[in-house]
Amino acid sequence: MAQLWYGDDPASEYVVELFDRVEVRLGDGMVAEGLVKKIHPRRREVSVRYEDHIDAYRTTSNPRRKTVRVPVTAVDLIARDG
Repeated sequence: MAQLWYGDDPASEYVVELFDRVEVRLGDGMVAEGLVKKIHPRRREVSVRYEDHIDAYRTTSNPRRKTVRVPVTAVDLIARDG
């Protein structure tokens, strides 16, 4: 299986792995923190699950959890378990 690196740079020392805590840049200039849930190596994309605290349609106090698929260039590693 092909590997993806953060910043889409093979010279980077960090390979994208499942359950990495990342910072993702969304389309509206928003930045969210979430977990990598799926890796799509052929498309050079990752699926990130994050909590949306600004969702106006949410009626309870808990933030809505959303999943977004973004290019690996829009993701920065924050922390890795283990």
